[in-house]
Amino acid sequence: MGPGFPIPAWIVVVTALGVMAFIIVNVVKAVLRMKEQADEWRPLLNSAIPGAKWHPEDDVRLNEAALAGAVSKAFTLLAMHGPWGDAVLRRALTGVNIWVKSEEKWTDQSGRLVAGQSYVEYRRVVVGPSFAGLCHELAHTAEFWLDGKSNYGHEGWVARGLQKACDAYES
Repeated sequence: MGPGFPIPAWIVVVTALGVMAFIIVNVVKAVLRMKEQADEWRPLLNSAIPGAKWHPEDDVRLNEAALAGAVSKAFTLLAMHGPWGDAVLRRALTGVNIWVKSEEKWTDQSGRLVAGQSYVEYRRVVVGPSFAGLCHELAHTAEFWLDGKSNYGHEGWVARGLQKACDAYES
């Protein structure tokens, strides 16, 4: 043995494990931080709805200008044909979040094939990459915030002009 006192093997092992754990924890934190930054909602510029944000699903290549145009078209048609008018509708939809999925249709929690979903209490709508269901889901969100409930059965949509707005959006 050399000069000094010997270091027990268990101290070497514990120290090595501690260093490895420290490195692993910091790598995981860095990966999570990068994922969190990637998952951030982005402001939708040039939109008719103040504070609107959007988020593409991981594999969606999104043209933000096209989405802003679709939002403006849907908003204009709902304001024109719906029962609320421009200022009231703008107030109801301010801060809406639009999640763009990679597929045009998907199965919702009820097992139905859908082209859009709305989580009205969170002002969040989900649409496919063509934005086909956008006007429809914005109508549900506006109903919730202006009428106190969302009419998922669509009763009265024809009389209230909502169906006309959605049909015009789709044409």
